[in-house]
Amino acid sequence: MQNLGLCEWRVNGILHRVNGPARLGYNGYAEWWLNGLRHRVDGPAVVACNGHNQRWIDGRYVEAVSGSHQGKCWCGVRGPCGTYRPEGVEGW
Repeated sequence: MQNLGLCEWRVNGILHRVNGPARLGYNGYAEWWLNGLRHRVDGPAVVACNGHNQRWIDGRYVEAVSGSHQGKCWCGVRGPCGTYRPEGVEGW
């Protein structure tokens, strides 16, 4: 775990988490890591609030996945600070 709104799960200093993202940002950004490698088979391994997501398997980049995420950007415990739509991000 680190401060500045970034949470990390590590085992022996290596990013690793089996049942969820190993790195979480304050704005909803998430990365799935397994044994120090970006990895996720059931969805994108990098999920960004703006919809620019990436698929990774065993540390190898597979493809970009974008435009399908129309969710909320989170600002820590205060709740949503913006909403992503294909036409742009609305902030408040």
